[in-house]
Amino acid sequence: MSATILVTGSHGLIGTALCAALQARGMAILEVDLRADEPLDLRDHTSMARLVARADGIVHLGAVSRVIDGQNDPVNCRAVNVDATRNLLDAALTTARRPWFV
Repeated sequence: MSATILVTGSHGLIGTALCAALQARGMAILEVDLRADEPLDLRDHTSMARLVARADGIVHLGAVSRVIDGQNDPVNCRAVNVDATRNLLDAALTTARRPWFV
């Protein structure tokens, strides 16, 4: 049975390479990125909790990474970088599957 890995930031530089490497090893990928074909927002706690419940592992790369974006919109930066991370961790701890988290 292959593992299912949730990758946030799946369309970024590292996320793209990671997803390709995991798929090459036969793993199923649950992609989360605003630039994906079906864009998902890390701040949507309900959607993220549903995905976490299906995952064996989580690689959390999604973030506001540009300093200027954080300076221009600190409220959104905190919502994405802090609150969404906390929500993912909470979902991982409360789901029956208990996926690992990186």
